[in-house]
Amino acid sequence: MAAPAADLPAAAPAPEAAAADAAPEAVPASDAEAASTPMAAPASPPFADAAVAAAKRAQAKKGRCFQCRSRVPLVKQTTNRCRCDYVFCDAHRYPDKHSCEFDYKTSDRANLEKHNPKLNEKRKGGLSFTRID
Repeated sequence: MAAPAADLPAAAPAPEAAAADAAPEAVPASDAEAASTPMAAPASPPFADAAVAAAKRAQAKKGRCFQCRSRVPLVKQTTNRCRCDYVFCDAHRYPDKHSCEFDYKTSDRANLEKHNPKLNEKRKGGLSFTRID
């Protein structure tokens, strides 16, 4: 019985099977390329801030408080305007009262760097002299 098994043309289907095996391997390669494409999309976060700014809800009526929708007098519309560009009543005008999303820390640090430039790093007087032998 061992001889009839050897007589079967098993060698001919083997290349076809190898070709069939190669085709499924090619499909995962394209899946790998497709998987790598979404990975490339999150690689550009500098534009994420612009997307967040575009997604920010605009205040339709500037004469009303953005938080509680109460009327705000015309004079208070300029004084009660927050850095997040919304108008609030007297009760909600402070950042902690309306959960402000403006980044005060980064803004203030940039302002300090702009108005207080670094002085020359070289020491003036004192131990800055070299000894002459």
